[in-house]
Amino acid sequence: MIVSRLAVAVFAAFAAIALTAPAAFAHTPEGSLTGGFAHGFAHPFAGLDHLLAMAAIGMWAARLGGRAGWGVPLAFLAVMALAGLAGISGIVPPGIGGIETGAAASVAALGLLIALGVRLPAPMAAALAGLFAVAHGLAHGTELPLGVTPFAFAAGFVTASAALHALGFAAAKASEQIGEQRAHAFARAGGGALVAAGLLLLAL
Repeated sequence: MIVSRLAVAVFAAFAAIALTAPAAFAHTPEGSLTGGFAHGFAHPFAGLDHLLAMAAIGMWAARLGGRAGWGVPLAFLAVMALAGLAGISGIVPPGIGGIETGAAASVAALGLLIALGVRLPAPMAAALAGLFAVAHGLAHGTELPLGVTPFAFAAGFVTASAALHALGFAAAKASEQIGEQRAHAFARAGGGALVAAGLLLLAL
């Protein structure tokens, strides 16, 4: 039930993004669809805060396991898509303060959750992931490049984020193959590094 609702939310977000700029679909230059996807796909890699947070979501989901293993990344992607819509459509104007601060703070918070081995019920963990996703979605949406279609751009950054979630998830699962104690040590070290990176990003 949760999966289907979140999947519908993601689909609805993409559909709404597409409808926010119908003229753009008719008048954008040839190749803007693929170019928009490429721009969107590259966007999470352009900022260290986005890159680290995406991988951290996957790591935390893997450490939680169970329903949270898929619920946390899916909730993040769904809320990020909706927040991206808010930025692309102009509901949240470009240059609004606090977005980058929120993205950096999410890196430190996720690192702390991983390092301390915090375990939450799946719905609570998914809700927290959604909260973290707001700043990242707004950052993507308010930085839509000129001349690309919103739908393609959004599809790109959601796809890239999902791939980074998968990488973080895979890294955490791989660490479990070397023994429980070493996996915990890996989580503490990785989480601690994320906390340090997040605090550094907040200070910059």
